[in-house]
Amino acid sequence: QEVRPEEFDAAEDSEGELVTLCHECVLPVGASRYPCQDGTGVCHGECMAKILLDASKAEDTARENEETKKKIKDRQEYNIGWRPDKMISRNIEVARRRRIPHPQGAKQDTMFCLMLEGNDPPKLRLMPTTDPEAFVNLSYLLTSLQVRIRAGMAPYFSLDTPNSDEAWQVKTHGPAWIKGTDVGEVLFQADYHLKELSMGDSLFEPPTIGMRNCWDFAWNSEGWRGREWFVVKHAKVSLSENNVLLPHVEMGVEAREQVVNAQKQLVDAPVTSTTHP
Repeated sequence: QEVRPEEFDAAEDSEGELVTLCHECVLPVGASRYPCQDGTGVCHGECMAKILLDASKAEDTARENEETKKKIKDRQEYNIGWRPDKMISRNIEVARRRRIPHPQGAKQDTMFCLMLEGNDPPKLRLMPTTDPEAFVNLSYLLTSLQVRIRAGMAPYFSLDTPNSDEAWQVKTHGPAWIKGTDVGEVLFQADYHLKELSMGDSLFEPPTIGMRNCWDFAWNSEGWRGREWFVVKHAKVSLSENNVLLPHVEMGVEAREQVVNAQKQLVDAPVTSTTHP
């Protein structure tokens, strides 16, 4: 017998007996039945499990959507997220602003390399190139050279936690005056994105197949702390047959478990387990 939606509670079977129908699958239910969550009718155990599972998935989806909206809002408010079109200085603009001699007719998207000329003393000439391996960003290069000359160090950035009970981290630039420069910005954005990937942020897909985040590790310790950062493993500058400087950098990532000392400061643990997240 055909059952209409308004007759979901009960129907007659082929023998004319009244049977109770499941509100989910509209099939007869036996002795084992569960009251529906809306308080009307009953359903099978399997159907109730499906209803609860679907409700749980809907709650998870709604929560993830809200978290995504908040993350996007926070990223806009705190200027988080790499935007090459706005954050990378154009070489031609830097050259004009600093009055660096450069080829005439260069466009905004023209890539430049450095060519070594003469030997008494040698000079560098800015030349256009189509080779990405020879390309240099003048703003990064000039700022980094200033850091080396004025501070005798390499520029760095770190997100630090002054005290173990602090909820917010502090931006630390070295030296402090690179804050607000192109170099300071790219160091911050790279460091923050590294943290996002390591925490399995849902906004991003893993950049490489098989890359794991901290949730992929089986770790039974509650409230663990850790830090990670980019390192330069090897850097050199080669000279091509045409006397063009070819920079080459090999990067790596290091990580350490952190513990709280007597002054409530976070310090590196003496030993970091290879299975630590």
